[in-house]
Amino acid sequence: MRPVSYGDVRLQCDGHTVQGAKGVQAEGGSGRVAAVTKLIASLGGTVESFYFGFGGDDFYVTVDL
Repeated sequence: MRPVSYGDVRLQCDGHTVQGAKGVQAEGGSGRVAAVTKLIASLGGTVESFYFGFGGDDFYVTVDL
């Protein structure tokens, strides 16, 4: 992931592996959002936004840590 930090709020951009992309295609994106939200919560943070994209980065997540 490529983090961009603005104080305590961070933007994470990353791409899917082939296996991850197939999982999102088969199951939809809600499972991916839930997994990221759970991970961030375990670090004491919250997910502010989660967007899927196309191209070099496949998702964009803004978190408050």
